[in-house]
Amino acid sequence: MKKYTVIDGHVHLYTPGALSALREYRQKAGLRALSLASIGCRADGCAAEQNLLALALKAQEASFFAYGSLLYPSLPVPDNPEGPWDFRSQAEALIAAGFDGVKLLESKPGYRKKLGLPLDAPAYDGFFGYLEREHIPVLWHVADPETFWDAATAPKFAVENHWVYTDGTYPTQQALYDEVYAVLRRHPRLCVSFAHFFFLSMFPDKARALLDAFPNVWLDLTPGIEMYENFSLDPESWRAFFIAYQDRLLLGTDNEDQVPLDDAVITVQNILRFLSTSDAFTFWQSPVRGLHLPDAAVQAIARDNFVRRNGEKPRPVDRQAMRALFDRWLGYVRDPEMRATLEAVYSGHKG
Repeated sequence: MKKYTVIDGHVHLYTPGALSALREYRQKAGLRALSLASIGCRADGCAAEQNLLALALKAQEASFFAYGSLLYPSLPVPDNPEGPWDFRSQAEALIAAGFDGVKLLESKPGYRKKLGLPLDAPAYDGFFGYLEREHIPVLWHVADPETFWDAATAPKFAVENHWVYTDGTYPTQQALYDEVYAVLRRHPRLCVSFAHFFFLSMFPDKARALLDAFPNVWLDLTPGIEMYENFSLDPESWRAFFIAYQDRLLLGTDNEDQVPLDDAVITVQNILRFLSTSDAFTFWQSPVRGLHLPDAAVQAIARDNFVRRNGEKPRPVDRQAMRALFDRWLGYVRDPEMRATLEAVYSGHKG
């Protein structure tokens, strides 16, 4: 298989050992760079913990990009959030400190249920307006596969992870899409990449319509377990799609610091194999057939598109703004080991 220059645009971090684990992953997978995606949406300090850890890693590793997430002091969100809830000021502080973009998990059904606040609510207008005006990249997870709303078709892993939404308390897949389209119509120049292909791997016409309607919308190829199998059901049609929209697609893996190193590397290799060959093989226990795209298309997806949106190098960390975030958010970090790790890292960035 031909060697390509690769940036993994969708990586997660969870533990104090993330720096060494992700450095080793980048090196063994032969990645040019990787992009950390901090996640929030929980009232247990997750966003503060992951934002502070991601920024610390970014300050120590020149090949790490990072997308920060919003902090919610408690859930559900009040009807008229103010003060620490000011989402625009949070985004401004993240970017000022050195984050390269913003990660949204707010539209995943379980998190959206906890929030109790639609993403097209007025409370988010200033936030999305700022991101649109400043061309800040957004990586946004919206909904989940349609099978997760059907007890008869929900896969075993969805049941095990409590990702089955059949009890009537979760928003429907269409309701989540409706919120997002309302945001896009209000902010049509928003530079957003939808994770996991916006869960449209069975709906090429909807994917085309989305990309044609919103020129700054891209799709990330981070695997949902069903995604590459769905593409393989009609490889010729999807090959034409990938060639036509090769400048709107991004490689990502969902790898994290806790994934076994060999498994993480295999995920990158399998995505490249799918893009660059016509091989029939097994990917995450699913039958897959490669699209055998032209080399230029593979290279665009593997690295070039990420650089067009994020730049050749990560945004530099501003030590003073970084320390200000630490002072503002450390109190939300509940895990003692993580708190001690962050205190040790940030003790060198006073003033």
